[in-house]
Amino acid sequence: MKNILLPTDFSENSWNSIAYALQLFDKEKCTFHLLNTYMPSIYHMDYMPSGAGYTGVADALKESSTIGLEVFKSKILKDYVNERHTIETISSLNMIISEIREVVIEKSIDIIVMGTKGASGIIETILGTNTMTVINDIKCPTIAVPESFKFSKLKKILFPTDFELFYQSEHLNLIIDLAEKHNSEIHLLHVLGKNTQELTENQERNIMRLKSLLKDIKLISHFENHKHIANSIDDFLLKMRVDLLVMMNNKNSFFDNVFFKPIINKIGFHLKTPFLVLPSNK
Repeated sequence: MKNILLPTDFSENSWNSIAYALQLFDKEKCTFHLLNTYMPSIYHMDYMPSGAGYTGVADALKESSTIGLEVFKSKILKDYVNERHTIETISSLNMIISEIREVVIEKSIDIIVMGTKGASGIIETILGTNTMTVINDIKCPTIAVPESFKFSKLKKILFPTDFELFYQSEHLNLIIDLAEKHNSEIHLLHVLGKNTQELTENQERNIMRLKSLLKDIKLISHFENHKHIANSIDDFLLKMRVDLLVMMNNKNSFFDNVFFKPIINKIGFHLKTPFLVLPSNK
């Protein structure tokens, strides 16, 4: 059984990511943990206020959070009836990132599903600051769902890689599970650098390892020359109508090269496809 964390601020964007998760895992036994955090603005002051005024504000926010979670839970049980699914709610007086970090451990969360801002430009704008912080700081697979994206059958999964990581089975369990349950193709995408004509011995060894781990999945490899990685991904997403983008956030610079180099601000990278980020270690 999977434990899936669904942070929500009760916006349409967060509901959209919840609906996506419910459909993506509709054939699996799951517990979905709806999470809402609340924090009175006066809490951020240099001193902690006390008294009836502060208590009243905190109580009102707690009640609003609890009611909002019950409304979303009722909507799920009405619109997405599924005997395989259990819905739990968590309302917490805490900062969102701190609470996610705690819940991931306490509830043995397998995957986090969050909404994105649906913009272009710097990655914090594309994904939203909270989503990007979760991806970088919390070692848990995370799916970022673009604003207004509607679930579609998971036919094609794009997995860009530089083949610099020696993959372990635990790295790929989730993507294999999704591909098997949805009968998906996995498309490997590798971009050769400007001064590179062929793979190194280490890369050749790692690609063989990757193909071995994915041997039961329909696997298609794509190699492109001398393009910026983000441009290649963006072009591929549009050309192939990919249903899920998957990347490994590993210790080398590949993930950073895609999203944090200054050029990303100039190319108008549009994230319109759900984006699964897998940590290289937990």
